Amino acid sequence: MTSRWLRRHAHRTAGTLAPRLAARWATDVFSSTRTYGLRPDDVLPLGAAPFTVHGDKNVTDGFLWNENATQGSALLVHGWAANSSSMHSLVPPLRAQGLRVAAFDGPAHGVRAGDQATMTQYT
Repeated sequence: MTSRWLRRHAHRTAGTLAPRLAARWATDVFSSTRTYGLRPDDVLPLGAAPFTVHGDKNVTDGFLWNENATQGSALLVHGWAANSSSMHSLVPPLRAQGLRVAAFDGPAHGVRAGDQATMTQYT
C-alpha cells in the first residue's frame, strides 16, 4: 500500500462520513505551495535588479533585467508550485531581443512567506 493510495481512500471515506471536512482537506491540499525560506535579496538572480511591485501585500518586489530597454517589456509569470527561477532560462533570449524582462514570485511561492495561496491571491 502506498501513501497515495491511503490518502485517496481516506479522502473518499471522509467525503462519505464528513463532506465538509473532506472539502476543507481538499482545499488545503490544493492551496499548498513550496517556499524556500529565503529573502529576495539573498537570491537576486545574476544580472537582475530588484523592483517594487505595487498592489499586493503578498508580493512586494520582483526581478528586472534590461531596465533601460527600448523594444518593449516581457513579464515572466511562473506556474503553480513553481517560482521565478523556473523562468530564468528565458531571460537571455528576451534580453537579446532588446526587451526589458521582469519576473516575480507569486504569493507563498519561491521566496515569498507562507505555505498556502489561493488562485484569487495569485491573480
